[in-house]
Amino acid sequence: MTAFRFSRDTRFNPIYLPEIKKQLSATGWTFKESVDLSEHFIHWYTILLDSFEQKREQVKQQFGQQAWDILYSGYKQLLLGLNTKKIGGIVVYASLNHT
Repeated sequence: MTAFRFSRDTRFNPIYLPEIKKQLSATGWTFKESVDLSEHFIHWYTILLDSFEQKREQVKQQFGQQAWDILYSGYKQLLLGLNTKKIGGIVVYASLNHT
């Protein structure tokens, strides 16, 4: 089983925390805690997209319209997924088991 769950609502596959815990355990790690950073990611991606908008013409001139579209739409999709709670952002803390 994968640590990610397929989602029809977004092209990004959110992490499935119970499976991460199993995978950590199976590879000699002990899960300690996870910290939800979703609200921080929403803030960061909002700022990033604003910055992209301000530099739109520069990016398009240097890399082309297609690169701009891929870049902008990818982060916009991430932000949408975060805002609708289809995906989130976490940090997982774990420690390596010593034998």
